[in-house]
Amino acid sequence: MARILIVDDEEMLLRSAQRWLKRDFAVETAPHSRSALELLAQGTFDIVFSDNDMEDRDEGIRFLVRVGELYPLVGRFLTSGRLVPSEAVQYRFDGFLPKPYGMPFVIATFRDYLAKRNV
Repeated sequence: MARILIVDDEEMLLRSAQRWLKRDFAVETAPHSRSALELLAQGTFDIVFSDNDMEDRDEGIRFLVRVGELYPLVGRFLTSGRLVPSEAVQYRFDGFLPKPYGMPFVIATFRDYLAKRNV
């Protein structure tokens, strides 16, 4: 089963996303990038799905860039209610999901990505 790490400082959103995604994926959550990096160091993940604006503006972008440097095989997906996809493209993430997003769309996006990667 593919492993997904969700990073967001909104606890309610983390709980909701975990409920939806746990049907299809092994899911871990982290409230900020520091704890997410600790989880990544402890185990393998197939996808990291991070909010952009957490404790600091653009924290998610900086975090996912770092994930790419440390774990180049991990899929990196950014979400934001402030950014638009064209702003996120320059970072070459595997996907951008604007907030608000529907969980069926997120699940389909992750399934499609994982199928292409043969995970």
